[in-house]
Amino acid sequence: MYYKLNILDKLLIPLLLLLPFFLFSQDMRDDSTGLYLTPEQVITNEDWSKFSELHQSNSTDPQTKIQEIEKLLEKYYSQFVGEKRILEEKINGETFSPGISQNTLRLLVRDMKSQKSQTYLIRDSDMLFEIYETLGDLYKSVQNNPKSVWSYAAALRYRDFTNSEAKLISEFQDKKSGSDALQKHIAIKENYEKAKLELKEAKDSYYLERSKDIRTPNIKFLQQAPNFGAMENKVEKAEKDYQNSLKVNIQPLIDRKGEKDSNVIYKLAEVVKIAEDENQERLKVLDKSNTFWGEPFILFDTKKNTNLFAYEQLLEFAYKLYPKNPKVMRELAETFRNSGKNRNSLDFYLKYLDISLASPPTDKEEKLKLTESYLKIGMLYSTLKRYVQAVDYYEKYVQEKEQSEEKTKLYFHLGDFYSKQLGNYPKSAEYFRKWLEATAQISAEDSVQKAKKKAMEFRANYGISLYYKFLRLPQKETQSLESCYATYNEIKNILKEEDQKYQDSLKQIHEIKKELLNSTNDESLARLEEAKKSANEYKANLKSVQTQYNSISKNLVLFKLAEFAEENRDFQKAKEFYHEIVQIGNEIDINRALKDLSRVDKTIEDGIIRDRF
Repeated sequence: MYYKLNILDKLLIPLLLLLPFFLFSQDMRDDSTGLYLTPEQVITNEDWSKFSELHQSNSTDPQTKIQEIEKLLEKYYSQFVGEKRILEEKINGETFSPGISQNTLRLLVRDMKSQKSQTYLIRDSDMLFEIYETLGDLYKSVQNNPKSVWSYAAALRYRDFTNSEAKLISEFQDKKSGSDALQKHIAIKENYEKAKLELKEAKDSYYLERSKDIRTPNIKFLQQAPNFGAMENKVEKAEKDYQNSLKVNIQPLIDRKGEKDSNVIYKLAEVVKIAEDENQERLKVLDKSNTFWGEPFILFDTKKNTNLFAYEQLLEFAYKLYPKNPKVMRELAETFRNSGKNRNSLDFYLKYLDISLASPPTDKEEKLKLTESYLKIGMLYSTLKRYVQAVDYYEKYVQEKEQSEEKTKLYFHLGDFYSKQLGNYPKSAEYFRKWLEATAQISAEDSVQKAKKKAMEFRANYGISLYYKFLRLPQKETQSLESCYATYNEIKNILKEEDQKYQDSLKQIHEIKKELLNSTNDESLARLEEAKKSANEYKANLKSVQTQYNSISKNLVLFKLAEFAEENRDFQKAKEFYHEIVQIGNEIDINRALKDLSRVDKTIEDGIIRDRF
């Protein structure tokens, strides 16, 4: 039996473009004469039982399963001799490539956006749909991406996506079989239709006789009016039963089919994404012209790096088929986030969260993704400058996330977030302390990482000092600022060490060049190249450490420490801080420090305390 799948106008055509070279995807013919057998006529119950056992078997390897399934499909497709012969000739003649080219994906996107409404007559078969879905899973497991795409697409060709009460009842009437829930619903619906019809007929008959009485006044109207109230109550009760049956008996069937269809589309989207990613990779070629100083040369293919969006459009279609699919919601949210559509991403993440929390996942990987969604939602709220909502989800992420390096990093960022965005110094100090405790025993691998860690320690201690300032505890505030100052000195020492390494490497290059003035040899040239390479590495490290040194608010700390030193009558210590600001500060800070130095010197001379500028 043939059906027109108009619902696939925008999806079916591009999927078909992926299939013309696959042996078992040639069943698209108008068999009006009934010449060909249906899958149910060819594949016997025994064959289907063997397929089910093979599908559920964990001991059979995927390649063996694939071979057995293809034999089963060959049994059905062997009746289509012409198409099979043409395909074999194409394969033997090597007239096409079995891979998924970027042009194939571009055609997929183009036809998905096309407004043309082409009609295909195809053979609906749940049996072939399930077989091809299984085949797609198996090809995916052995990492044969092209055939996995073809198999999932073939499965969709044999699927009618119409999913409604009328479709379920129609299938029941055609097959003369169905679930108990469906049979029960049909009986309830018939009772409802019967009650409505009885009420209509009773009213029609009654008012027809009344109209005759009005037209012939000499004839007395003898018919007694039916009890319309009782009949309307009966219809109302039947309607309630029908609406309840829709929720209890029909909606679960619709949801089950929609979820199944959505999952297959999602599987196809996953393998299409692999093909998209392969076509978007940049080709890297090493320039080997120089033995000691080779740099990667990047070749850009603008066509290969064009976003194709087939993955996103398949996800959207899967969402339309079943809007409650959490995997599809999550992937759509992430896709929108990566493309900068932050509001759309946030909407889908919140929907995903509602669905997932209503039925919490049991799989460990899905639990982890649910936890990660809290962080993503917090980041999206932060991007949209809705900081109060953002911090709630950051907190949830910290509560749910197991202890890890990512969680430790988040302690620091939460401390910074509470301090700068919300001005909540108690919470800021709490998370800064957690970060300091978690990283106290962690040692950096190199000077750059060490400088980065020290810069973060500086900012954490400074954040804690703001908390003590908020509480008006100057002694503890001073202790935190002194920790900042000690960390600043460590970064300064690292900077000096890296600068010394760089200067030494330049001296070494200079010495080698002096040797080369007298005579040139391969060994000296090789040493020169190695020295240049080392010098560039030291220069890069020096720049990185310098960046960390410049990122800390050292002048603020020095001014604050000088202020506390003055309050404690330690004017010599205050002068040291001001002198250091003069050495490292900008023009504004230097002018302010010079004025403070002048004021402190006068105080030392005459003992009169003067107010700070």
